[in-house]
Amino acid sequence: MLLATRTMAGPTTASTLGHANRSRCGASATDMPEVILTDSECRERERANLMKALQRADGRIYGQRGAAELLGIHPTTLASRLRALKITLPKSR
Repeated sequence: MLLATRTMAGPTTASTLGHANRSRCGASATDMPEVILTDSECRERERANLMKALQRADGRIYGQRGAAELLGIHPTTLASRLRALKITLPKSR
């Protein structure tokens, strides 16, 4: 929606996108090195990030302080990604 609004309001330039990115990520796209990740590198980073969130949430996907909340996604989306990446959680007692 932001890009559509920008397009209607006027041309979107690299500087306006950089400003939006800086406010969301702490640095603009122009501040980051020109690194392009391969598909497998992207998947490995996603896998590591999901594992870190699960560890911090003590293996909990749903509810308050669950991994889905930490990641800012719906729990069903997280469960789907875990299945796609073949990540299994230990059975709870």
